[in-house]
Amino acid sequence: MGIWLWTLALLACPPPGESPPTFFEVASVDPTDGRVDVVESKIPELRLTEDTDAGRCPEDAIRLMATDEDGLVLFEVPISHTFYDGGRRVQLRHEGVLADRTWYSIVIETEPSSCTDIDGRVLQPFTSHFYVP
Repeated sequence: MGIWLWTLALLACPPPGESPPTFFEVASVDPTDGRVDVVESKIPELRLTEDTDAGRCPEDAIRLMATDEDGLVLFEVPISHTFYDGGRRVQLRHEGVLADRTWYSIVIETEPSSCTDIDGRVLQPFTSHFYVP
C-alpha cells in the first residue's frame, strides 16, 4: 500500500520546478465565439475545466453584455447562473428573448469579484461574442 500511495502522490504533483496551477479556464462556449446566426431564445452556456458552484461564483463574475458591432456596450443583460454536471457546465439564464440585430459578449473578469473552483483556483478572464440576427 505504501508504494501505491507514493505513486499517487507523484502523479498528483507538478513536475520539478513547476507550481500547481492557480487558475482554471473556460473549456468551451455555446454559442461559439463569432457565431452570427444565434436564435433569440438561446441560453448561452460555458463548460469549465474544473468543478465549481453558485456559492463560489458571484453573479457579477460572469456577465452577458449587448454590444454594437464595434464592441461598445449598449446594456448589460440581467442573468442568473445555473450550474450542472458537478459545476463544470454553467448556463447564463436570461428572462425573455435576446434582442435581434444585436451582438452579445460573454465576459468573465477577475475584478471586482471572481469565480473559484472547489480548490480555490480563480476562473481566468474570458470573452466570447455572438450575434442574434
